[in-house]
Amino acid sequence: MNRSADRHPVYKTIRNSVMLSFICLILIIASVLHFDEVIILQANALPNTYIMQALELLAMYINPYSIAVITILALAYRFTELRQQQNLNGQHDKDETPPFYEDKLFILLCGIIVALVFTLLLKLSFGRARPDLLLYEGTAGFFGFQTERLYHSMPSGHATGVTAASGVLFAIYRNLQGRWLIGALALAIIAGRVLLTEHYPSDVIAGFWLGAIIIYWANLYYQSTQYPEPL
Repeated sequence: MNRSADRHPVYKTIRNSVMLSFICLILIIASVLHFDEVIILQANALPNTYIMQALELLAMYINPYSIAVITILALAYRFTELRQQQNLNGQHDKDETPPFYEDKLFILLCGIIVALVFTLLLKLSFGRARPDLLLYEGTAGFFGFQTERLYHSMPSGHATGVTAASGVLFAIYRNLQGRWLIGALALAIIAGRVLLTEHYPSDVIAGFWLGAIIIYWANLYYQSTQYPEPL
């Protein structure tokens, strides 16, 4: 690979996604083997302060279901907007308006939906017992395909959803203060899943990885539409 290819946005995205995957995999394995149960037992002993209540309130309103609904509405609006732009441009200038499958915002919004769907599939496949089962029944571990909610711990849907949504907002919102606010809010929701003993640390790391990696690859697809020539 030559130096110019190494600077290509597509190669940069692939490199960063591989690095992120490796780091998250190490953290997940270490957490499952050594830290998950200890941290949950310590979190369960924390007092129910106003901060804990605020975290619970955040998670109640910013959750995978609300994120999915807002994303679907945003997709419908963006699709309609692009169609209207194509109609206004007319047949002569139609090539100047990219189709919806080459629009950056539309692609990234689709990434959120894909991330949430994969989250559900992984929850069903892993069948990991939630911390409640550890705290009240002493049950922990992975039990394979399960449909009961108590065995849908990994990955965290909240972590996946807010990470993917934050990635999209970061891509379209350039204000630095706004990005800090979005990042702080996402971090609070993700950390709250552990502090409220709803998920193990490895669950939220897995959710963070899934949301981030799918938005990364959604962005890779968009970049490939901008660089159609062979790399």
